[in-house]
Amino acid sequence: VNMAVEFLVSKGRIPIVWHDMLVHYPEAMKLLSKDAVIAFWFYDEDSDYAVMDSFKRLGFQVIMASGLCCGLVTGRRLRAVESAVESMERHHVDMFMMTSWENACWERETAAIPIIGGKLRNEELPTAVVKSLSVYELVERNPDSVLVPDLRRELDELMEAPAWSGYPELHSFVNN
Repeated sequence: VNMAVEFLVSKGRIPIVWHDMLVHYPEAMKLLSKDAVIAFWFYDEDSDYAVMDSFKRLGFQVIMASGLCCGLVTGRRLRAVESAVESMERHHVDMFMMTSWENACWERETAAIPIIGGKLRNEELPTAVVKSLSVYELVERNPDSVLVPDLRRELDELMEAPAWSGYPELHSFVNN
């Protein structure tokens, strides 16, 4: 890994190593070049990871990485981002990044980016929008559920809320 780090640094690049491998092999933490930046997975809505302090004490820069998973912004995921930011501040983490994976698609990302940006600027998101997204996810992940007709009716009502005027791309995505 240090050879890769050295090569990337020589090319003017920033090498990033995910924390989970270092936690599984703690002896590697002391051997890893300090030119590597540690990216820390943080997707829980109610956890704190004191191991970040260990990376900082060893002289690494640390990136807090929170995620959307499928690009859907739900109340749970927003709480996870809030928790990540709080933990980032508590442990003096150097940087923050959002990640996405699984069914990530441009339509979802285009809709999600402004919402996460607002959250990171401490803007309060309208309850109707957040609740709509949570209901949308339930319907999408459980299309055969007997609850789908009721959830679709609830979603239709929520989509009429005036709060959606500030999120036209996301409104369009959910409607389609």
